[in-house]
Amino acid sequence: MDEQRLYENLLKYHSAGGRFTYFPRKSQWENKVEISQIEHSIKNIKGSAYLYVHIPFCQSLCTFCGCNIKVTSDRDLVEHYIEAIKAQWQHYLELNPTLELQGVYFGGGSPNFLGVKDLDLLFDTLGVTKKTPIILELDPRRVQETLIDFLKSYNVERVILGLQDIDRKVLKQVNRDQDQEEMSAVIHALKQLKGVDITAELIYGLPHQQKQNLEKAVEFYSQCGITSFQLYPLAPVPWQKASQNAFGVYCPLSTKELYEVYLGAIKALEKLNFEHINFGHWQQSELSKRTSFQNRTIMGNMNYTIDSLIGLGPSAISKLEGLFFQNESIYDKYLFQAKQRKLNFQMTHRQSEQEKEIDQRINEILITKRIPKSLLQKSELTQLMLRDKVIIESQNDYLIDSFGLHFLKYILEELTRSLASK
Repeated sequence: MDEQRLYENLLKYHSAGGRFTYFPRKSQWENKVEISQIEHSIKNIKGSAYLYVHIPFCQSLCTFCGCNIKVTSDRDLVEHYIEAIKAQWQHYLELNPTLELQGVYFGGGSPNFLGVKDLDLLFDTLGVTKKTPIILELDPRRVQETLIDFLKSYNVERVILGLQDIDRKVLKQVNRDQDQEEMSAVIHALKQLKGVDITAELIYGLPHQQKQNLEKAVEFYSQCGITSFQLYPLAPVPWQKASQNAFGVYCPLSTKELYEVYLGAIKALEKLNFEHINFGHWQQSELSKRTSFQNRTIMGNMNYTIDSLIGLGPSAISKLEGLFFQNESIYDKYLFQAKQRKLNFQMTHRQSEQEKEIDQRINEILITKRIPKSLLQKSELTQLMLRDKVIIESQNDYLIDSFGLHFLKYILEELTRSLASK
């Protein structure tokens, strides 16, 4: 890695933009889809659907978090919540009795806020079998041996641990104090799950981070058994400013400092032979050889194609045959609507034919790392990316190499502008 070249170009291209887990982004959704159209799409699902199940509960607030969460220590809420999830899922099964599970992703919040008995009930509610592929986000501070013993009986493909950093000063500042030796013990314990990909989420841009922070985190946690890393930039959320400052002066890093921390992580990942898949997702090279990236979804990168995605829980998003719909995001309103079996969505959108084509093209490019020249206008930005070797010109395509992968957001922003103008 030419560190200085990468650093200079990251600063040059820095701007706001999406991470292309779905297209178009929600700010462009038209909210014109009728309930009857959604019901028709559910009835028309052939075969199986993948479930995203949102578990919003957290025992404490991490001040960097912009997710839809409910901070509580009240365990009595869980039973009522599972009843609501069951009601929504049962309603869909009534519409389509032949519907089967392709797999389940449990996100949060903290899915392991639920105890083993709760998870057992939830799995039974959803029809999760011993063979159903499962992906599970976990709060590493609250992983119990009883949970691991329970999960051993299931097909857990990936667990995702919110480790964020390794420096306790940084972690305490964002109200997420955790000891690295305790985290090491959790990772070693999770290796009891046969064949599981253990993914660490790390955030760059947090207050007090130094360049070496994530470099040390990658080195330490890879030695502990982490097989994948996901690097996320801090996403400032203005509506949380008061709660962030309640734990001390909350001052995210400057853009220059942010990329210095990012480069520290990249240096360690390349040194340890991790492969960059896309959008900050790095896999151990041996794992990459055994799996193949197929598509990018609302849950991130997946190793198989998902044609039908159904979201359960507040703010969860579904995608069926070019149709998007998002559940009510307010927890109590979601519970009421789900238990009444009323389909009432906060946002909806039906992709145009052009949007479907753009969506498909994005996925093809993320797989092949090639952009047909006919798809990308020779704009000023395209010419700049060629000069900076963010994209590389070949006979028929523009190629995205290991350097260009760091700029996918900007490349795809330009691609979508080019395709939308046709």
